[in-house]
Amino acid sequence: MGDIVELERHAEAAYANGRSEEASRLYRDLVEQIPGEALYWYRLGNALVRTGRQDDAAIAYQQCLKLDPGNGKAWHNLGLVRLHQAQVSFAAGVQNSDSGDRVFDESLKLSTAVFSLIAPAPGPQAGADAGEARQVERRRVEPAGAKAATGSGAGR
Repeated sequence: MGDIVELERHAEAAYANGRSEEASRLYRDLVEQIPGEALYWYRLGNALVRTGRQDDAAIAYQQCLKLDPGNGKAWHNLGLVRLHQAQVSFAAGVQNSDSGDRVFDESLKLSTAVFSLIAPAPGPQAGADAGEARQVERRRVEPAGAKAATGSGAGR
């Protein structure tokens, strides 16, 4: 049990100090050793978001929610990850279709709308404590519409 406590302490320190790759590796070790601990899955999801691994983060949050379906923070973070994934898909739809096509127009509209939802808000988030406000760094893809429409978004 002492090894677990030490591992958790190292994972928390890595996360708090912005060493997200290390934190995700350490939290992965923790969930492998104690797969029934929802908190470790939640924290793994947070660390994975910071490293840009949105798909893996979604899996970690889903596992957390299987163990703790009442975890509002995990539901919230999973929603943010899903919004990011949707925005990336719509931006790719814009980049991979022709200007004026129905798919281009709809993808541009949706990409822009989702982007506006996940763009960082100025200042601390209302209702979030300082530790939790830092936990989800929303990585996003800029809407490709204007760039794709002019051709400057190609090859991004």
